[in-house]
Amino acid sequence: MLRWLFFILLMCNLALFAWGYRQVPPQTDTPTPLPADLPGIPLVGESSDNVEAGSDERVAAPEEPAASQPVESITPKPDSTTDSGPLDADAAVTKCVRLGPMEQEERAFEVITVLNDNGHRAELRVSNEKERSGYWVLIAPNGEDPDFVIANLQLAGISDVWRFTKGDLAGMISLGLYSSRDDAETRRRQLADKTFAAEIRPRLIDKYTYWVNTAYDAQAEQAVAALDKTFHENPWLEFPPSACQDIASSTENP
Repeated sequence: MLRWLFFILLMCNLALFAWGYRQVPPQTDTPTPLPADLPGIPLVGESSDNVEAGSDERVAAPEEPAASQPVESITPKPDSTTDSGPLDADAAVTKCVRLGPMEQEERAFEVITVLNDNGHRAELRVSNEKERSGYWVLIAPNGEDPDFVIANLQLAGISDVWRFTKGDLAGMISLGLYSSRDDAETRRRQLADKTFAAEIRPRLIDKYTYWVNTAYDAQAEQAVAALDKTFHENPWLEFPPSACQDIASSTENP
């Protein structure tokens, strides 16, 4: 009986020991305190002024971010000096002028080069005009054989004779070209005394003259000065005003 009682007490002690062992909390290692003179380490974005050297101050938790503020636009404002607004209609006053006539094409191109290098829009205009250059003394065959008329003239002692074969005077018989009308008239009377009816016609030749038409800004000092210089260097030139719309082609007559 006592043996069973001992055995029961032993089992109760074992059960009590096991129950108590489960109730003991796990042991944790106590952290070793840091030395008091160890400097603090600032967080990213935190000013180094917030951590004093040698302090034992704890790092505070980051504050809650403030409410977001509207970001100001960084789009650049237009610069008043580069604003491409409408131009003032009075900002430029265009004037046009015609320079000439010039007898040499080379001289006209020299003037064009000087003007265009100084702000002008100059171009060449060519004029083809008929110019009188002496007087012809002529006999028209009037249906007769020209060779027969020439033979009669030579029989009368008139040797300065030849016939036009082309051009406006084709078929006419020339009895000389004279620089003045008076000389031509004297020759005509001599022929009349020998019963030859002659006439006087002016000799017309093609004469090319060269003009420079230019447009420029009347407020541009350099352009105005270049035009004034051209005028003083060529006082014989005419400077009539020209319609600006006429300055378009170098092949038309002025």
